[in-house]
Amino acid sequence: MVKATRADHGRGARPPGGARGRGRSPPGRAALLRGVLWRIRGVCAGRTFVEIGKATGMDPETVRRVVRGLFKPRVEFIVALCLAYGVSADWLL
Repeated sequence: MVKATRADHGRGARPPGGARGRGRSPPGRAALLRGVLWRIRGVCAGRTFVEIGKATGMDPETVRRVVRGLFKPRVEFIVALCLAYGVSADWLL
């Protein structure tokens, strides 16, 4: 195994293994969020953003952005969705 020296990490060089040292989300986090989004879309299927907004007390534009994946769902939205449509938070998350 070759040990990296300080000279190997000069300007523009990458540390061994391709890591850049920047903080990135763990690989599983994005997959978990995609799963939650997929289940939210399932609950919202067949309903308009206005209907979901009225049922949850959320702005229809906020609902649209969450369902389309433009916003991360906040706790308030998830709780309201679960209460409005009788969905378990354990299943949704």
